Amino acid sequence: MIYRSANAILIGFFVLSTFILLPRNADGQDTVTIQTFTWDSNSRAGWFTFPDFKPSEVARINMIYNMRCHNAVVGNGQTGCREWDYSCNTFITDTNRIDSALAFQAKYVVAGFNGNEYFYSNSPTTHCASFDQVKTSYDSIANSGIYTVGQYEQDLAFASGNSKYYFLYRADELIQAGLSKGAILGMNFNLQTGDAKIDFMKIRLTNSTQTQLREEGVDQSGLEEVYFSNATLDHNGLNSFIFHTPFNWDGKSSILLELSYNASEAGKLILQSGKAIQSGLVSSESNYSVLQNGGDAFSMDSRKLNNISNEITISFWSYGLPESLPVNTTILEGTDAAGRRQVNAHLPWSNGSIYWDCGNDGSGYDRIEKAASPDEYAGEWTHWAFTKNTVKGSMKIYRNGKL
Repeated sequence: MIYRSANAILIGFFVLSTFILLPRNADGQDTVTIQTFTWDSNSRAGWFTFPDFKPSEVARINMIYNMRCHNAVVGNGQTGCREWDYSCNTFITDTNRIDSALAFQAKYVVAGFNGNEYFYSNSPTTHCASFDQVKTSYDSIANSGIYTVGQYEQDLAFASGNSKYYFLYRADELIQAGLSKGAILGMNFNLQTGDAKIDFMKIRLTNSTQTQLREEGVDQSGLEEVYFSNATLDHNGLNSFIFHTPFNWDGKSSILLELSYNASEAGKLILQSGKAIQSGLVSSESNYSVLQNGGDAFSMDSRKLNNISNEITISFWSYGLPESLPVNTTILEGTDAAGRRQVNAHLPWSNGSIYWDCGNDGSGYDRIEKAASPDEYAGEWTHWAFTKNTVKGSMKIYRNGKL
């Protein structure tokens, strides 16, 4: 195939072209003529098929063409021929040849993927997460002691479904119990009634300045995992839980304990407890989260924003994956009918900063930002609140209730 392009012909010309193929060692009767463009052709470019000759059988190819002025007009306005309109540039391309610069292109391209094999499925898949649990035991512990904190006032029945509890052991209770500064290796739960197997039981502890817990929320900053295993409570009385990592009490703070587990099996669990209204919180309702890893997104009902005018607060819980962050993320974005950004939050951006955009009158959106460290947005559940008050002219970002 030979491609003949007349794109370089100056305005006002039409080219009549013919190709003549002369076979090697042939007389005149072996000349092959191929008509391409004629004066009646409507196109100035096209594909034309040559006879299936072997390259060795063709001596040369002659291209014969002539030119004429449109409507035989010479120098009349924007039509016809002028003093420089006497040449024609012709380009011929052999599609069986490529440029001398060799290039390779993959058959498939997957955004953000640089490997050689990409696994995919034509049907919906589920996300599978693996966890490492730790079984801990001691042969002997020197200079150890067991301390009873608080006084028994009521029974606490554990929920059978997925649950999370918070208990606060105040500093004065710890000191009164005789506990001194140093490592805590485990704890006992005094089981009154029942027995059960508890899956994914996890205990986290932190030194805390709190003196009581509030339903509005718990300051979870600094919580450290000390126990994570499937557990069995199989007898009344003290049931021991040995920590895989000792917890160091500073000798002056309260201790906040977070206890969580998946659904327990079998009997009803009742533990001895102190004043739950001041020192304990529980959540046993079904809670769900959305796992986003990559370019996932979902739409929300925008009608909930119809009544917002001067003030807005957007709050949620999030858990950032430490192995993935920081990268460019958008936790939420909302635009108006004109496509202008009205609300947006990057949590975080690739530079580790958190951005809050809100309000756009067509000249641009208002923005505040705050540099953050990875442990502030990754590795634990964190409560965020993004606020704006147009009357006061303020925009704020709260992390776990703190500005």
